[in-house]
Amino acid sequence: MDNCDVYYNFPSEEIFEGTAFLLKGLKDKGAYVSINGGDAFVTEYAKKFGELDSVMDAVNQETVFSRIDWDGDKFSANTDSEREYFQGYAEMVSGYGKDVYLLEYTTDEKLIDGISDYCKEKGFTYYASETLELLIPKSSRGSQPKK
Repeated sequence: MDNCDVYYNFPSEEIFEGTAFLLKGLKDKGAYVSINGGDAFVTEYAKKFGELDSVMDAVNQETVFSRIDWDGDKFSANTDSEREYFQGYAEMVSGYGKDVYLLEYTTDEKLIDGISDYCKEKGFTYYASETLELLIPKSSRGSQPKK
């Protein structure tokens, strides 16, 4: 489910309840729900209800280790504070028994090695793309085996 960051942009009880309603509806239909861009919502939901089972199965978090310069269409390493925040968020979600997927944008092999090591240690899955378009073969690094 993309755009769950609507709660971050418009933090109201109405948006929170509407987002929860949509996610619960998907879960009730048996869907595997992976949230992209919803750290504010997921964190608030976990605080309020002490569980995440009713709204999600996984999180797909972009740019934990990498950073996108939208003006220059370049990639770099994320700031320490941003990386630490999103690592904490991913680990919190994992602590509730949810799957964690990291999507990184980088061509830096040293950074990719660090992402790989972190994901192996935490049991997370990652995908490192050399492009914003997520094209194959440009996107050749990840922790899932190629078929």
